Amino acid sequence: MKTIVVEDEQHAREHLCQLLRHHFPWLELCGAAGNVTDAKALIVQHQPALLLLDIRLGNATAFDLLDALGQFSCQVIFITAYNEYAIRAFRIAAVDYLLKPLQTAELTEALYRAKERYEGALGKPMLQELSAIVRELQQQQRMITLADRQEYVRVSVSEIEYCFSSNGCVQVHFVQQEKLVVAKELRELEMLLEPSGFIRCHQSYLVNERRVRSIKREEGRTYLILVDGIRIPVSRSSTSWVRMRLGL
Repeated sequence: MKTIVVEDEQHAREHLCQLLRHHFPWLELCGAAGNVTDAKALIVQHQPALLLLDIRLGNATAFDLLDALGQFSCQVIFITAYNEYAIRAFRIAAVDYLLKPLQTAELTEALYRAKERYEGALGKPMLQELSAIVRELQQQQRMITLADRQEYVRVSVSEIEYCFSSNGCVQVHFVQQEKLVVAKELRELEMLLEPSGFIRCHQSYLVNERRVRSIKREEGRTYLILVDGIRIPVSRSSTSWVRMRLGL
């Protein structure tokens, strides 16, 4: 059963590979990668039946890898230190979702479950489908804390429509037409919200891609049109990337 390990921490990667070689001889370890680029190359080369995949991969994530692989299918076991990625849903679509520090008993159970599925020719989930499930759950369920001038407020990421930077602060606009002014830089919010489907389309704007209805060019400028009719400018340097990201 061809297997590839994707883990950005060298020590953890080497330890996991050693476990697989010494205790699971029925696995054919084809290689290990520490970033999305190397992982994609290994997967394309070896066509594995199983991926052991960390969520955070340096400056990228497992979702970037899943998107890059597109329609490729195989079994997936997620191994991560982060528990906010909808464990129940992963266990429906993936073989398992294991939290660090990795427990050998849990790893063994997950690997034998993958073996049973492989030998029984049970459906191998499309990696693209896993990515879509993750993004959907992140968007709908994730909560973050924002601080305005008077209080700390817990908000659902899915309720944020866009963020606008002006005069040294950021206005967070919500689907219900409410807004919150927070003492953060837009770059900080971008790092916080990008994994949940937000795109930086302009120096001053960060937009929830699920609220985008269309893209429009008018008088030499490009705008995102949101579902409620709000127009968000797109910078010239970002236009091609935004269109590709949104499929518009």
